[in-house]
Amino acid sequence: MYHIQYLNSKIVNYFNEKLDGYIKNNYRYTKSKVETVNGFQTPNIVKEIKPEIKKQLLNGLFKTSDLIHLHLIHYNKGGRQGLHIHPHEVYSFILYLNNADGDTIFNFKDRTIIEKPKKGKIIFFHAKIPHKAKTSLKYKRVLVGAIETKKRYPGY
Repeated sequence: MYHIQYLNSKIVNYFNEKLDGYIKNNYRYTKSKVETVNGFQTPNIVKEIKPEIKKQLLNGLFKTSDLIHLHLIHYNKGGRQGLHIHPHEVYSFILYLNNADGDTIFNFKDRTIIEKPKKGKIIFFHAKIPHKAKTSLKYKRVLVGAIETKKRYPGY
């Protein structure tokens, strides 16, 4: 599965405001190694998000009960994400919260796809696809989600 949609600015602004509050209160992930380099990353906030927001975020592709993890990232100047997969979920997504640099690279078995961060763009993908974020100099912001479901899409 590799699917792109665009969400309205109300949802994007909601998550930008959440991220601003978490940064202000220094609510960051501190327990173990993460692939985020030179950035601020929250712990799992899925329980803090209202069901109607989750429903709009998933836009009919998945049930809100399938959403098991959400975290926000603010990349500082020079921030990036190392190559990784999400081994404990079936599908993942990235929602870009601003227009920025620091393209996301997806390494499929037979091709590479490069996505430019565009505010409101959400990319759903199979969690085992290796991906990374190139270095950002424009303070890129994203929401990352994890989905566990019995629903299967053909592909990778």
